[in-house]
Amino acid sequence: MGCSQSSDVVNRQGLLLQRGLLRRYLHFLWTGPEDSPELVPLVQMLMDETMLLSPSPKEKRLPTRLIARKVLRNTNMGIYSKYALSRHHLRDLRRGKIERVEVATRDGAQRLQAFRSSRFGGRETSRKLEEPLNEVYLWHGTSYEALGHIFSEDFRVGAQKRAFPAGFFGQGLYFAESCAKADEYCTEAKHHREWYTGHEHVLQPGAPVCAMVLCRVVLGRVCVLDHAGDHSRAVGVPACGRFDSLIGCRKAHRREFIVYSDATVFPEFAVLYERHYQQDGGVAVCLPVPQLNFTEDPPTSPKGSKLERKGPFGLSSRLALKGILGRAQSRRVEP
Repeated sequence: MGCSQSSDVVNRQGLLLQRGLLRRYLHFLWTGPEDSPELVPLVQMLMDETMLLSPSPKEKRLPTRLIARKVLRNTNMGIYSKYALSRHHLRDLRRGKIERVEVATRDGAQRLQAFRSSRFGGRETSRKLEEPLNEVYLWHGTSYEALGHIFSEDFRVGAQKRAFPAGFFGQGLYFAESCAKADEYCTEAKHHREWYTGHEHVLQPGAPVCAMVLCRVVLGRVCVLDHAGDHSRAVGVPACGRFDSLIGCRKAHRREFIVYSDATVFPEFAVLYERHYQQDGGVAVCLPVPQLNFTEDPPTSPKGSKLERKGPFGLSSRLALKGILGRAQSRRVEP
């Protein structure tokens, strides 16, 4: 990660084997992201709590509520091992030097993590956030078509530099604590099922849907600025300078969270949702969402059921497995 990457690839491969992640990685390559209907009510609560509307007027009509219809969990342990190793480096480098940052997603994230760790053990991707490192959940708006690429190939900051213009604070990955802000960067598209594993067909093929990503982000030591400009050099990549991330606090704008490397980001959940607008009479449209029941076991796949996802997911990653198994070392790294 960051300043020295010569041994990081090998360490990531070793982490896949040491932490029992390789089996889940192989499963991901074959089936794609996992449908997680048990998380929809929790994600809906988080969206409602972080529906922080813009304090400045907008030219286009904006929704008053976002309705979560499907939550897909990213089990690409190749990306997670990169993230875990980066978190490990920051934990050693910044110990006792990080000033805590409060984010609007905190309460909802704690509920989500408490639920998942009680169901799934909490040792790896379901483990609770490390608040001393400013590890947080943040929203990232994107297009529906980009989701599969993000889950299989990561964000790829270098590719974004060539494809997209820089933002207000330079070329980097931008996140929001407000799902309403992230929604402004999302585009509506037609839903299709072929790219993930799922059994509950709450969205029909061709139905209009939007998508955003709920990401784990390690902010580490944060630089806070209130003026726009290219601050990528001043902040730098995580663990290579005074700061690891930037919070942009422009006047009359909601906060923006920027990192200049994808090393400290794990795109953990894709949220497929619908927009709902206030009616002319001033009454907001609020559709019901599934209720959460902590006493019931999470849904399981019926025997012999047919998965929506067919064939390998991410052929290039699949072909890399031979190298992973051949070069992985036995060095133990705490993720």
